[in-house]
Amino acid sequence: LYNNPLTNTMYFGLTEVYKRKKELPQQGDIWSDIWEIDSDLGKDLLMHERQIIEFVICESDTNTAYAITAGDPPIVGSHLFKTTIGGSNGVFDPNSIFYEQLEFPGNGTIGEQYPILTGITVDPMNKDRIWISYTGYIAEYKVWYSDDGGISWVNSDPNGSLNNLPVNAIAYQYGTPDRIYIGTDAGVYTRDSLSTDWEKYGDFPNVRVTELKINYCANKIRVATFGRGVWEGDLVEYQGNYVKEIDDDIILNTNLALKGSLKINDGATLTLKKQINIPANHKIIIQPGGKLILDGGTLTNGCGDIWQGIEVWGNPNATQIPANQGILQVINGGTIENAEV
Repeated sequence: LYNNPLTNTMYFGLTEVYKRKKELPQQGDIWSDIWEIDSDLGKDLLMHERQIIEFVICESDTNTAYAITAGDPPIVGSHLFKTTIGGSNGVFDPNSIFYEQLEFPGNGTIGEQYPILTGITVDPMNKDRIWISYTGYIAEYKVWYSDDGGISWVNSDPNGSLNNLPVNAIAYQYGTPDRIYIGTDAGVYTRDSLSTDWEKYGDFPNVRVTELKINYCANKIRVATFGRGVWEGDLVEYQGNYVKEIDDDIILNTNLALKGSLKINDGATLTLKKQINIPANHKIIIQPGGKLILDGGTLTNGCGDIWQGIEVWGNPNATQIPANQGILQVINGGTIENAEV
């Protein structure tokens, strides 16, 4: 499952990517009333070759998404797909390509083995900066990085600092100099762009890690293991903050959990009708010419911490027109809570 970071629309991967069409099903609905196929992977692969195990929509451009299919060596290898047009939106056109296959390091056979992909993570500020992880015991295939959307790649462990063990999960910490966490068969490792080697992280057990999730509300990383339960630890602390920018008119009808601050730019209007969770020590900025309409929605921190509130920017010496001032409008019982005043 994955939610669009801008609209919160739900997606899931099976042998194709599926997109939710309606929030609340009604009596008598069939599956096609609720979901639509949003990919065309079946043009290139048979059904047993396209079991989707990872799917991500880019924060900086929600029309760009990546999907990974599972491998089954030595018969079937992994595949990496990318769309830059927001998928197929329920359209099947044999003459169009909605998801294109990308080449990646180790794609194809190496002796008796396929390097099998396990995960992908994307820089929230740049849709072309991606990291992929591998399972298996081929020493050079642990984590690789591309800064051009998968055209070229470099090894993210150039010095061989990781043990030759599978890497099963990968996560990017927003608002950092590329802080990456990986879950291996022997616990959690991490590095950022200021270092070249990976190092063991946290007091997590030295067992197989199957999944990593970051909770920005609590400022924690959560670690699922094989046989030792689910663990939680603090994130690495940084001074910088991630800021999500709104450049278009958006009406948000679903709940959304932000991963940092929010900025509404000149010419954009954001209308909120449900609950928005803002992490502690982050805020909302309304630029001159931008507008936030809190239409019955709630702005809060779901963990009970204090967030930094709303800054409405403008020039007191300029004419009081929308182009020169930010606007905050609260209507229909809109609520702001757990915020600094």
